[in-house]
Amino acid sequence: MYSKKINIKKSILFAVLITVLGGAYYYWANYYPHIYTYNKERDMQQIMQIFQQDWHWLVSDADYSPQFTFTYMAPSEKRRYLGTLKVQVLRIHHDLIGFVAYYMKNSDLGFLLFLAVNRQYRGQKYGELLLHHGIKKLVELGAKKIQLVTRLTNIPAQTLYKRIGFYEISREPEGFVYFEYDPAKSASAEVSAHA
Repeated sequence: MYSKKINIKKSILFAVLITVLGGAYYYWANYYPHIYTYNKERDMQQIMQIFQQDWHWLVSDADYSPQFTFTYMAPSEKRRYLGTLKVQVLRIHHDLIGFVAYYMKNSDLGFLLFLAVNRQYRGQKYGELLLHHGIKKLVELGAKKIQLVTRLTNIPAQTLYKRIGFYEISREPEGFVYFEYDPAKSASAEVSAHA
């Protein structure tokens, strides 16, 4: 009789544990953001919507074609760049939160072409998550330096870049500012901070 009660308690405890773990997995799978490699069929339409909303902040040339970029995975229409662009998307279930697009300009220099977060998800550190991910991927590709460009008036983006460790390297009269990141300096600064 006593062992029967213990077995019932164990069964109930096991059922509760399975329910809790199942619920946690369901939440993780459906409501927690995940970074995926870009898939044209799944992601293109939502990325184009972000471009429509934020054209001014993402593009400097009125003739630029994001459709070309995300179809041929090319940062420009120059033949040598076809297939060189890497894109990672941040999603929660069916919603695209944002994306980061990057490529290697040469064997040592990585370039972050785009970092964008859908307006409804801003202010939740998703841009920072995507930026760190893009940096990590470029370093894995061999980048010794990483560059990006933004508008002089895009103060929120500049604040994020500086907080992560980017520093300004030049400005253009047309209203753009270039930033650079040195992974080696940032890694040594992190080691010093934790020592």
